[in-house]
Amino acid sequence: GIVCEGCQDRTGECLGFLEDVLYLRVNVKVCLRTTFSAICPISKTRDDYIILIEYEPNDNKPLYIELCSLRKYLDSYQNEEIHHEELAEQIANDLHSVLRPKSLRVVLKSTYLGIDVDVEVKK
Repeated sequence: GIVCEGCQDRTGECLGFLEDVLYLRVNVKVCLRTTFSAICPISKTRDDYIILIEYEPNDNKPLYIELCSLRKYLDSYQNEEIHHEELAEQIANDLHSVLRPKSLRVVLKSTYLGIDVDVEVKK
């Protein structure tokens, strides 16, 4: 069935998901791209990110991110001071613990002082 658990805090369990979608069981790769922001702990200014999330659902129990919950989850970082690398790792860990995918790739893209920064985490 379809399950949307909503988002109440930033633990891995806050991400809603779609469970057991029968027509998406074989050879699926999910690619999501969106924007969000957090606060730079050094300059105290807003860091704007483009995030790319790619994953292959687990064959035994495929789970899919519920998009409304993902939006709420990412927006929960809006006022948090966090480094790019720490943010990418935290998001990847949360997604991995909820989805238990075959593979997961999270890429954060940002520009800081005119320098393009890409942080990639694979699990």
